[in-house]
Amino acid sequence: MIDIFVYFYYIVGGIMDNQKIGTFIKELRKEKNLTQKDLAGKLNITDRAISKWERGINCPDIFLLDDLSQILDVSVIEILKGRRLSKEEIINNKELVETMSFANKTLKEKLKKVIDTVTISIVVFISLLLLLYNIRGIYYSNKVYNTDSNQEISLQDKYINKINNNINLIENNQGKYNYEEYQLILNFINDIKYLTNKNIEQELINKTQFTIKDFNNFFDNMSIYDIYGYDGSNSYKQIYKIILKYDINKYDNMLNYNLAQRYYANSYQELSEIYYPIYLYNYNFKEHIGYEIYIKNLIQIKYSSYLLILNDIVEVGGIYE
Repeated sequence: MIDIFVYFYYIVGGIMDNQKIGTFIKELRKEKNLTQKDLAGKLNITDRAISKWERGINCPDIFLLDDLSQILDVSVIEILKGRRLSKEEIINNKELVETMSFANKTLKEKLKKVIDTVTISIVVFISLLLLLYNIRGIYYSNKVYNTDSNQEISLQDKYINKINNNINLIENNQGKYNYEEYQLILNFINDIKYLTNKNIEQELINKTQFTIKDFNNFFDNMSIYDIYGYDGSNSYKQIYKIILKYDINKYDNMLNYNLAQRYYANSYQELSEIYYPIYLYNYNFKEHIGYEIYIKNLIQIKYSSYLLILNDIVEVGGIYE
């Protein structure tokens, strides 16, 4: 098969004359008593392609030259020259082709070596980057970070014990509430029970030293909704209406509830942006310090909001031990 280097030498060097080649192919085809359709069939192409060759619009594709030369009983060089050559001319052109083919082979070998070297270098470079990244990740994941010990607050002492005490009072005493109101309150309490029954939150709040692995372990055991503590339902509004029905002076507390809910609403997107990348990708390095403090504050607001609402339910409902 003719070397592609030789083919392009003829094209770029201006040696190929499409019109001359086309006329020559037409003459050879007729000598063989072949129609354009016959020749096209032997080459597995369309007769339109043959027509374009013979009119000098296109020249034969390099991959068809060997088959074309065999069908027409001429050398490839003669097709490229567009005429029959003497034996001497064929020999001279053959020497040129062999010289150019050798040069092309040498060039290909050198190019292959360069490509192999570059490929190996890229693989080594990427491997080193991955190794450094993993080493850095291991270092930061085991590094101990300190948080402000003044922020250490016992959820159990400050919120949970009081919340549970109020829940026990309400579950054992309907107070002034009618049946429908009382059922709504009990449903609300069940939600609070679920969202506050998280011992891991107590551990997170009280922890003043932690590693990234520690922090990731908290996320493995808590869902974003557990931390968030507000599902956006109408249960809060229903409880507000019940409380205001029995004591209109609790309106100021309603404002505090709404502020807490707005805080939750504004924090949800930010919490999502914090939670999911940590959960999925493990390492965000120094950013975890800010995340840990932010989530501590959010958990405390969740508990303080629950306690405030339960205090009002007990007070306005006249529920006592």
